Amino acid sequence: MPERRENTPPFTEMVKVETQEQELTTYMERVRAAKSTIEEIKSDPDLVEGKDAALRTVINTAISIADTVPGFGELASWGADLAKVWARYDYEKRREDAVKNGEDPDEVELSKIDLTPDVSVKIAVLTELLELLTGGLVPSHAIETGLQLKADWPKLKKAAEKLQVEYRKQLQLSLEEREAADVLDVEFIEVTQNEV
Repeated sequence: MPERRENTPPFTEMVKVETQEQELTTYMERVRAAKSTIEEIKSDPDLVEGKDAALRTVINTAISIADTVPGFGELASWGADLAKVWARYDYEKRREDAVKNGEDPDEVELSKIDLTPDVSVKIAVLTELLELLTGGLVPSHAIETGLQLKADWPKLKKAAEKLQVEYRKQLQLSLEEREAADVLDVEFIEVTQNEV
């Protein structure tokens, strides 16, 4: 308990201590609620898909921009396509292994190293041929990026809508907390003034 000043009645100090304890308790409850909200967001499949789609879009856009630089761009674009080919090979191999082991092959997920999972390997390879034909002047990865973005757009939109709903819900809770805090502050002033 804090030291009491000579001119301050003891009840006022007790109310202040209780208010500090209430503030700490409220803060801890808000931290728990925020942690719970984050866990809900992390476990929501639509938001996870949206996060993956957003990350893919950023990386693919960066590769497409790098692809405008002859020489360096081809390295980035071809690297992404080699990763795609490896990811598809690994995916098919793991599906075969799942079937051999009596497991469900649909449970096998494609590696996230494939930055354009909705674009076929054939299109990825053919766009690289376009780059060879033009001497590296055409940023071919932009074609793959555009096709993937077209496939990811509904996922991005759905995730954005869910995040917007969650944001509005949290904003409403925050406004309600502020209103409640204003009421508590008024009550605290009234109590201390009545006791003094």
